[in-house]
Order: sequence, then C-alpha cells, then structure tokens
Amino acid sequence: MRWRTISRVPVCSAKEGSMNNLENYPWTTAYVSAALETDVSKMIGHIVEAERAIKNRLITHAQIDRPEHSAIQVARMGLATMKAEWVVESGSIFFGKGRSS
Repeated sequence: MRWRTISRVPVCSAKEGSMNNLENYPWTTAYVSAALETDVSKMIGHIVEAERAIKNRLITHAQIDRPEHSAIQVARMGLATMKAEWVVESGSIFFGKGRSS
C-alpha cells in the first residue's frame, strides 16, 4: 500500500472570518478528490479537475479573502506535487489538459 502526504489546506480562524472548514471554498471538493485518489489511472483526471476549479475560482468576480488566497496557493503547490508523483508512478509525461503519452 502506498501512502501519500496530502497537503494541508489552511483555513481561517473564527476571528478571521466564517470560512472555518474547507467545504466553504467552491474548489475544495475537486482538490480533496485529487488528494485522496489512489488509483494512478484516475489521478490525473482529478488533478486537472482541481486545477480547473481553482482557475475558475480565480477568474470569478467574487472576492477572495486572504485565508482562501493562501489556501489556493497551498493547494496549487499540492497539485504540482501530485502531478509529479503521477508522472513517476505512471511512467508518463504530462503535457497538460489531461493528456499524456
């Protein structure tokens, strides 16, 4: 069995705002799905979906507060690590947009 470190996405404290769990961020479901995926054949799809969800969040007109912005930065670093793990484990080269060869 393979164990993978899942990046901890920071959340704000009660005094910083009301977002005290990850479910309040619109992109976290996709991120958590990517982080918890253990099937290498499905991993890249979840990673691409999480990257897309974060990108969509960043281009919305809704305000992104400091705790969420920090969480996005950490999540993006975590996704980059997951992508690197996928390349090693699958023996594939990642070209973006879910394609590999």
